[in-house]
Amino acid sequence: MATIPNHLDVVKAARARYQTLAGPERAHRIVNAVAWELRDEGAGLFLKTGGTRFADRSLDVIIFEGGETFDVLRDAEGKAEPAWSRTKPTGMGDPKKWRAAVDPGPVSGGTSGEPSNGPSDQPLDVAAEIKAIRAALDALIARLEP
Repeated sequence: MATIPNHLDVVKAARARYQTLAGPERAHRIVNAVAWELRDEGAGLFLKTGGTRFADRSLDVIIFEGGETFDVLRDAEGKAEPAWSRTKPTGMGDPKKWRAAVDPGPVSGGTSGEPSNGPSDQPLDVAAEIKAIRAALDALIARLEP
């Protein structure tokens, strides 16, 4: 198993991008952006099988295809402080719980901390974006499951 380098810089950049958001939405966007940025290294979203909020994915953990898991946010729904540490107690999860991230656009783009809306000055439709992300994740899950 290859050693996965510390990617705290990627987490900090994603956290800065979504600084104007809060709660589970901010946490999910940060984790998705980190997993997307590290996708060439095998990073993805970690499917949860329990819990009540965003019950189908972890709000603060990414998983690599080999099963290595990293906690990337402390107090995910509160301060969402960037972190990069192996999850406790083993730092490993079930590789079958790996899910592909969805392209959030450039993680380090812009300086305002606002998610990029592209060339338009239209406000971001958060509900529509979450629905689109969910649909993309559902499609990927359907393709991966036997």
